[in-house]
Amino acid sequence: MSRDIPSRLLREAIAQAAARMIAEDGLNDYGLAKRKAARMLGASERQQLPNNDEIDAAVRAYREVFQTESHPELLRELREIAVEVMERMASYRPQLTGSVLNGTAGPESDINLLLFADSDKDVEIDLLNRGIPFETGERKRTLRGEVRRVPVLSVFVDDTVVNLEVLEPRDRNDRPRQNGHRAERADVDSVRALLD
Repeated sequence: MSRDIPSRLLREAIAQAAARMIAEDGLNDYGLAKRKAARMLGASERQQLPNNDEIDAAVRAYREVFQTESHPELLRELREIAVEVMERMASYRPQLTGSVLNGTAGPESDINLLLFADSDKDVEIDLLNRGIPFETGERKRTLRGEVRRVPVLSVFVDDTVVNLEVLEPRDRNDRPRQNGHRAERADVDSVRALLD
């Protein structure tokens, strides 16, 4: 079936099918959503799949058409939680990044904040002193031309996961890369402006 469809249209169809899985089923793994959509449409994984930017655009379009009632309210709630955490962590000059900022977040999405500290231990001690439970992990990021493992502290606000990615202060002007592009990010004032 997929051999009869021009490649541009097949990419769009895969992006739209993946977007539906992300928006409706809460699937957060774009790679998995693309592969599932390709199989569903009879395309081989060797055929050119849409990139993550194309998936983001398809998710936004899907939500604008099919989730006009629920999605703006959900996005507002997530951004309000982000502002609350950013205000509490103000000494680390937090910045919001990811799906809550770009508008593609869904009910299962995490809030991703970048914090800037001399050491992730400083942030851990701060959270312990405030009595805030957290889980530790790490994430690979490309910063200043090198791939690094960056510590991530995950806290919970009700049922929402907030990932605090701890970067060095010198990383503040070098945005981490996502999907081959520099990730968008916003300080607390910019996130508050999104709520107006």
